[in-house]
Amino acid sequence: MRSRLLKSFALVALLATVFVGCKKDEPTYMVQVTATEGGTVEGQNGEYKEGETVVFTAKPNDGYYFASWSDGSTDNPRTITITDAEISLTAEFAQPPLLTISASDNGTIETDVNGRYAPGSNVTVTAKPDDGYGFMRWSDGNTDNPRTITIGNEDISLAALFAMVMVF
Repeated sequence: MRSRLLKSFALVALLATVFVGCKKDEPTYMVQVTATEGGTVEGQNGEYKEGETVVFTAKPNDGYYFASWSDGSTDNPRTITITDAEISLTAEFAQPPLLTISASDNGTIETDVNGRYAPGSNVTVTAKPDDGYGFMRWSDGNTDNPRTITIGNEDISLAALFAMVMVF
């Protein structure tokens, strides 16, 4: 009986050794995340197994903002679930667009609003004519005064144009 028990134990040990030795390694996939000028990325590049998740956070430097990931996503932080492919992403940073408002002769801008603003910001500006003059229009043809400007992704440069008021 004891011999039979030892043989059974030896067989189980042998099968366990064979099973462990035949176990396939799970595939791993490389994840590489970088940043453009203007920021950094927090998170760990490296090899990950299928199904694992990794989180990356885009951190802009002063004077910059996070625009998007190279695949168009704007999620930040970004959670990536590893599938069956290598992953390479770049965090893209940009300087906010520059708003430049000026006045032609015979008037001024009521408040200095020149500077960089985040896309989507609204900035209100008022053109103030000198005595004897009236506000005509902005250099882009818009006649609103005061005017609210919505900042997009491009720099904006506008001038207030004034004309003499004729009194009859």
